[in-house]
Amino acid sequence: MITNAIPGTNSYFNNFVGNVGTTLIYGVQNPLLGLEPYRSDGTGPGTYLLKEIAQGHAVDAPLEAATIGGVELFTMNSPGKGVELWRSDGTAAGTFLLKDIRAGTNSSTPGNLTAFNGIVYFRRMMA
Repeated sequence: MITNAIPGTNSYFNNFVGNVGTTLIYGVQNPLLGLEPYRSDGTGPGTYLLKEIAQGHAVDAPLEAATIGGVELFTMNSPGKGVELWRSDGTAAGTFLLKDIRAGTNSSTPGNLTAFNGIVYFRRMMA
């Protein structure tokens, strides 16, 4: 183990994982924040919450990811948007909603993200 992402809690690693260069981006579920993206460069000090997307809400969603051109695309559930497509370059400023495919609180629920020949393909499963 590199570090305990959230010491003293019942946090656990989620199935979402990808990398941007030498930075690993992955999901951590914890009782206070819900499921959020974390980043690690393989060191204790370089392992931390990338960005709080759900902003205090313990929101959970199945996460999927694909890497393309130095950017990680992943699905995330956020208040007011539902499950949509997000992107990250491994920095907080470079982590944001790529597009609210199904506008409003309804989810487009992108799934089966697959990178091929410089393009990320996915299926849209609207709830």
